[in-house]
Amino acid sequence: MLLPLVESGQYRAIRYTERLAEALNSLFKAECIRNPVMRPKGGWKSVVDVEIAAAEYIDWFNTGACTARSALSHPS
Repeated sequence: MLLPLVESGQYRAIRYTERLAEALNSLFKAECIRNPVMRPKGGWKSVVDVEIAAAEYIDWFNTGACTARSALSHPS
């Protein structure tokens, strides 16, 4: 007898979050490649350059962008 495989709600939420992060990452990379404003002069040399640009953006978003947003939303 085979028992049905049941996922916990927490596991399902983690999988959903991982898929959402991957989708957002893919969209950002596509935007880097297609949007002329985001492209460096001369274009991207390789896929590694796009990966580095994505990593730099994520670093900026996690550190600088959040700090700037909180400074704007909480007047001194």
